[in-house]
Amino acid sequence: MQSTSLQLFDVNQTTLIQWHNKRLKRQERSILLQGVNLPASIPVAPAPLPPVQVRPTAAAPQPGPQHQYHLPVSTAGQAVVKRKSAAPAQHPHPPQSVRPRLPAQRQLFTVQAPPPTSAPLPIVPNPRPAFVFLTPPVPADIRIAPAGPPPPLSTARRAYNRTVEKNKCSKCHQPRNRETGHSQYFGFIYCPLNAGVPLDQWMEEMRRKRADKK
Repeated sequence: MQSTSLQLFDVNQTTLIQWHNKRLKRQERSILLQGVNLPASIPVAPAPLPPVQVRPTAAAPQPGPQHQYHLPVSTAGQAVVKRKSAAPAQHPHPPQSVRPRLPAQRQLFTVQAPPPTSAPLPIVPNPRPAFVFLTPPVPADIRIAPAGPPPPLSTARRAYNRTVEKNKCSKCHQPRNRETGHSQYFGFIYCPLNAGVPLDQWMEEMRRKRADKK
């Protein structure tokens, strides 16, 4: 590098990225244009071409009478603004409150005076008839009770009767106890005739499976 007389330029990452992108675009263009016959360049005319036609900015006037448009008179600003009244409208007849009817109301009955007896009684003027307030009878609560006394509660415990003498294995149908070689580990039953492995090895496998689940 020191013995050459060529002028070397500094190359940074931006320059490398630009060169790489241009190279990829050239390769893609050459691949896409394979077998494509592009037209030749347009030749230049020997004589000058006529000038370009320019469109007018406004339409040309047409011969004949012009149409007159009669537009309505503008009424801007003449609209009347309607305002709502602040006070609510009063009803001619105020609504009457509906009073709930009580379940039991007193009834008024007129009691006539007794007929006069043979003995003279002083006559007392009675300007208004006497009223007696009668309250409707309220039915009393009726409790339904058994006809006879309640049956006594039995304190004796019912005896449990086993249907089978011993629990049997579902595989070999032998009693499931240590005499026949059976064992149990958290609900899993070991049968010596169908397990195929000794009891110690079976217990070790069951402990390992239980530890893996935890």
